[in-house]
Amino acid sequence: MDPTGHKLKPRRHPRFLIHELVMVSGLESEKVQTILGYSSDLSEGGLSAEIQRDLPLGVSYSMWLIFRNEKEMLRCRAILRHRTGKAHGFEFINPSFAQLQLIRQICTRVSYQPAAGEMA
Repeated sequence: MDPTGHKLKPRRHPRFLIHELVMVSGLESEKVQTILGYSSDLSEGGLSAEIQRDLPLGVSYSMWLIFRNEKEMLRCRAILRHRTGKAHGFEFINPSFAQLQLIRQICTRVSYQPAAGEMA
């Protein structure tokens, strides 16, 4: 149960703690805006990132997750589903096989940690 007494639902994908640079790009006031932040966790379904601006929920963004120790970066589309303070929760939109392969490769190199509110 969460602190409010509601039963927690199991997550579809395990989350892995990861701290990497994230660039988020989207339309704001009819101009393309690119904002920097840092990821806090990653899964096959999406990622959580600390971003210093409050982005609007339900908006689709282009994202780049830049891995310090990899030759590739993850570039994908994602929709902002949740926001609590500076923590933003993005869901990947139709990730390709190659994108999922890269996510799996990165996740195998980091330790699994239950995210806040997640059942272990």
